[in-house]
Amino acid sequence: MALPKSWKEISIKKFLEIHTINEKIKDEFEREIHILACLDNLPYSDVEKFSVKKIKAQSASLKWMGVLPKEKVPLSFRFNKNIFSTTILFEDMSAGQFIDFVSICDGIKQEELIYQIIHLIGSMVKRRKYKMTPPFIYSEYEGYDKYDFENLPISIAYPLYVFFCKVLTNLSLSMPSYLKQITKNQMKKVREEIKKDLVSIGVGI
Repeated sequence: MALPKSWKEISIKKFLEIHTINEKIKDEFEREIHILACLDNLPYSDVEKFSVKKIKAQSASLKWMGVLPKEKVPLSFRFNKNIFSTTILFEDMSAGQFIDFVSICDGIKQEELIYQIIHLIGSMVKRRKYKMTPPFIYSEYEGYDKYDFENLPISIAYPLYVFFCKVLTNLSLSMPSYLKQITKNQMKKVREEIKKDLVSIGVGI
């Protein structure tokens, strides 16, 4: 297997494995061996048999990994034959989506937040759907664990993660009041829908 040449070739799953290696292994040379084994899908014992020259040469070809992805936050992206749109504004979320987004990171330390990246992205996207009547194309939130984004390229995932971390930081300052307001707005919508249903079957309110 050829080593990756850009972040587009590294999945979230691989990125988290590499992050764990960097966090746990302090010796630089040993860390290089583990990373090469991870990216090449080889046992550590196999890479240990490489010459020092080969290990250093392959590690040098991965110097680009020293700079994390800086692409713009994707407003939509394609993954596993589906198109997902990113919900940037809280106002565009359903109540359930907002609650999922907040609860995923509840009580988690800042340094451990990266390990929630798959669920965090899942809570902030809606899948594009089609139907035979207007609107023919619409987006719907189906749950943060509905789609397994572990193979999503980190070139897409990391900019989203950085954006969501900033959102979470700002959100923590106004969480109580915002939760109260979004719940109030959602209940209002529910009451309006119930009223429509009752009127449609001839029951007045």
